[in-house]
Amino acid sequence: MKTLQFSKYSLSAKVWMDEEKKNVILLFSGSMDTISVNEFKDKLEGFLSNENMDYFVDLSLVKYISSTGLGILSMFLKNKRERVIIIPSKNVKEALSMMDIYALFQESNEIRDMEQLGIPEEVMKDFIDTKTHAEKIQIEYYKRWVKILRDLLPADQVIKEVHNIGKFLPSINADTITFPSEEKYAALVYKFFETHSILDEEAREFVAKELVTNSVIHGYKGSATGTIQVYINKGEDKIKIEFRDWGKGFGNSSTKGTGNGLTMIKKIFDEVNITISPPPPKGVIAAGKGTTIILWKKNP
Repeated sequence: MKTLQFSKYSLSAKVWMDEEKKNVILLFSGSMDTISVNEFKDKLEGFLSNENMDYFVDLSLVKYISSTGLGILSMFLKNKRERVIIIPSKNVKEALSMMDIYALFQESNEIRDMEQLGIPEEVMKDFIDTKTHAEKIQIEYYKRWVKILRDLLPADQVIKEVHNIGKFLPSINADTITFPSEEKYAALVYKFFETHSILDEEAREFVAKELVTNSVIHGYKGSATGTIQVYINKGEDKIKIEFRDWGKGFGNSSTKGTGNGLTMIKKIFDEVNITISPPPPKGVIAAGKGTTIILWKKNP
């Protein structure tokens, strides 16, 4: 069983191909616009066998399909062995119907039709796991933490980074998160604060962006090889946040340039203290003494 994964712009796709049984399974999510579909098509044509195959195409997570996207579905019809089975979203079904080609496809009952094609159990499990993850990503996409990513990254990198940062999400219910020294991780810090009900949306975003940016620029001089850690302790009366890095350390650089940002943070919190960081966690290489910003706020 061969697999192909694609994630660029607002389109994600995964393909499984069983050359022996002549089956191809495709799972799409996001937007099948012209640019992304053309790039995917180039990769797919180099991946697929020259033989005619049966296709099982899940389009249920596709929000938009361009004429180029419809063209790739027509390509499957042209190259089919017996059938092309689809699970269409409402938008895809309407587009296929408008082009009078919907009846050429067999609409799927999902697992039952996969079983009829003789898809191995482990592939069905991988398909279900991949689709479940894609559904979660779509739910998260329009939330504020992803909006922060859209503020910080080129549009064609956002979906990829939603997946990458999504790997950290299982740890955000703990009291500590640790991540690389890159500004995009302000989105993760926002999500961490949100999970622990810290501040309102505007303050969360401001504090997350300000503190991550300060560590990246002043502590690590823009290097992505450093480590940042955020710790939360919710007591009965007060919330304590420790924001730690192991960069150059304060003195000439660590808080220089925070100016207005630090002033605003002091207005958001009841108490702010800046000190040298504790020894780094195992495996973390310190670039200097580091900086820890400790924030206290009374519980509402």
